[in-house]
Amino acid sequence: NCVDFFHEVNIGEVWDVSKINLATGDFSTSYYGNQANYQKAAYLSTIFSDFYRSPVNGTEIAGIQHAMWNIVDGGGFNGHSFTQFGDAESLEWTQCATDAYGTGAGARGTCVVDGTTYRSFDSVNYADYVLLHPTANGAQEMLTTTPEPSSMALLGTGLFGLVPMFRRKRKQ
Repeated sequence: NCVDFFHEVNIGEVWDVSKINLATGDFSTSYYGNQANYQKAAYLSTIFSDFYRSPVNGTEIAGIQHAMWNIVDGGGFNGHSFTQFGDAESLEWTQCATDAYGTGAGARGTCVVDGTTYRSFDSVNYADYVLLHPTANGAQEMLTTTPEPSSMALLGTGLFGLVPMFRRKRKQ
């Protein structure tokens, strides 16, 4: 997920990044330096999938993305001012993440948007999230999850299980 409104990427671009773990990383080299805000954006990213089910709700998806930008870089970057997205959905989701985060450890909870209560802030494993920070300024910062080892093992054993099928076809 893009968490950086002030930088852009283009198709075909390649750049080096440093990986900053959202649970234990040092955010002093990141563009915005605020671990809690990056975690709030990761929290919102866990809610995206709720709106990709049929029918897809593009308004809420856009609202969540705008809220991520409001939270992470709403204060601006290197002298650029940023007027936060003010549409109803982005404001709801920005408030959602703020409410769920609460006042810090021990006070973290859930949020409610349009009558639906969403997961607890502390139910997200932030150790699974990495901030990809470009080592040369100019590219966007992105949040991503690291693949869980059991999923990778399952994929590997599934692929390994296909070997006999390919051998049989080859003999024919």
